[in-house]
Amino acid sequence: MLVAIRNALYAQRGAVTIPNTHTTQLLSGLLLSEGYLEDILCQPDHLSLQFAPNRLTDLAVCSTPGRPLFVRAHEIPTAMNGLGTVFLSTSHGLLTDSEARRLKIGGEVLCSIW
Repeated sequence: MLVAIRNALYAQRGAVTIPNTHTTQLLSGLLLSEGYLEDILCQPDHLSLQFAPNRLTDLAVCSTPGRPLFVRAHEIPTAMNGLGTVFLSTSHGLLTDSEARRLKIGGEVLCSIW
């Protein structure tokens, strides 16, 4: 999902279609609540994500299946000195960096978006 979003950004497309899974629904919901997406169209087998204009500029994948990146609560990184958002997979579900710091829990760093 993250690579598909990044490829769509580099190709300057306004939307991308990704497979519909539980994780992609949760992550796209977080992207919508943070203002990076304008709309989500949910179909039984895929999701269509509409990007918010001039809001989402780049995406960096931090964890890969071969090299997961786990951090403690006091080690949570920031994206672009706080201008972006870091998404973490925690024991409380998918959270943004600010929510994880507020709850004082760490987890796996999925990606950073700015």
